[in-house]
Amino acid sequence: LAEADAHAAHTARIDPTQMTLETEAYGATTQGGKLELMKVTLPPLGATQVQIDMTHCGLCHTDIHMVNNDWGIADYPLVPGHEGV
Repeated sequence: LAEADAHAAHTARIDPTQMTLETEAYGATTQGGKLELMKVTLPPLGATQVQIDMTHCGLCHTDIHMVNNDWGIADYPLVPGHEGV
């Protein structure tokens, strides 16, 4: 039985929906704060989500509104940007 368990563990597939991802991003830690490089831990992927590699990200006026909390809905730390390459 021990050999079977070891074989099962060795051949088991990793389920990305159970894994967090640590990465780096530029974000603001406070309202109106300067964007600084920070470590970010992302939650496990949902059943309908995919993981992609992003090398560049644009900022638009909406992102600046969020950094400044102009609409009163921002949650910090905040990583702005939604137009990725």
